Amino acid sequence: MAQIFPIGSKSKVLAQCAADQGHRKRRCVYIVDGDYDVLLNVPGPALIRLFRLSRYCIENYLVDEDAVVSVLDEEIFSMDKESIRKGLDFPQWIADIACHLSKFVVASGVASQRKCGIATVNIPLSELSSCHTGLVDGHKVSQKISDFELCTDTKCGAGTFAADFARIKAMHSIGDHEMTLFFCSGKSLVLPLLKRRLQSIFAFTPSSASFKLRVAKRCNIDDFRLLSTIIS
Repeated sequence: MAQIFPIGSKSKVLAQCAADQGHRKRRCVYIVDGDYDVLLNVPGPALIRLFRLSRYCIENYLVDEDAVVSVLDEEIFSMDKESIRKGLDFPQWIADIACHLSKFVVASGVASQRKCGIATVNIPLSELSSCHTGLVDGHKVSQKISDFELCTDTKCGAGTFAADFARIKAMHSIGDHEMTLFFCSGKSLVLPLLKRRLQSIFAFTPSSASFKLRVAKRCNIDDFRLLSTIIS
């Protein structure tokens, strides 16, 4: 029977995995978030039984149009499934936030890698959004990017931020949509924005745990196919 044991922070999971490299009777796997490492193409530790997500965090997988529409279809009796999908307009919503957040995540990745002393994780949504419709404020996002640039260039020299930004962008031959869904924090940014959109359009306010569980049962998990090769 499969069991899940929360260990704690990423560093604690890695430490326990590192201490569990020998033979064991019961098969297991240790799972950690991708964080900025996947954006920056930082290799993961060479540990057996370690599975690193290919996205920023587990919540990124929950921002899944089909899964969300399926959950809404069970909750909204006054609309059929296609009307819900049309009302949600997931592709347009993603396009609206991705044109800003795709730049933001690269900029925060630069500041994180350069260890500039400015917060790059758990940034309050209020610092990037001015409404409750699930959109971001382009001016606020631009200001935050400017803050990252100032801190980076102050510490590392003029032009460092621009060079690092271009280098990281060149690592990924994907569009703004994918940059946002893969590398921007699902837990603190993208999923909360989606919940705001659901509330704004459908007056649907799911409990955090219930909503996550229901979407998780429906979302695309193709990225986890490699798990079977790592469990040992």
